[in-house]
Amino acid sequence: MDPDRIRWHLARAKQNAQAAIDGRARLGKAWADDPVTMAGITKLVEVAAEYMGKIPLEVQAKHPKVLWKVMADMRNLSSHEYHRIDPEIVENTVIVDLPELITQIDQMLTVIH
Repeated sequence: MDPDRIRWHLARAKQNAQAAIDGRARLGKAWADDPVTMAGITKLVEVAAEYMGKIPLEVQAKHPKVLWKVMADMRNLSSHEYHRIDPEIVENTVIVDLPELITQIDQMLTVIH
């Protein structure tokens, strides 16, 4: 895959991850009380994972600290088994995992030429 395309996917993943973080921060714990808001934030997490899943395996192999499999599993769960979504898991993803993912994306963007 062309490096510009890889950077594009990484930038879109970062954009969706940041939107999920910002949306949850605006609403605090109340985000999960509204089904539309919960669906929106969950979808942002799913789309971020989808963009990360487009990163070629050879690039993924160079960044083993990124939770590639966990992201793929979350994406599959939210898109195919949405009735099993646990708001606490989504919240932990948004609060803990996505900020770390953004840092990892920034690191990847500096080395992909």
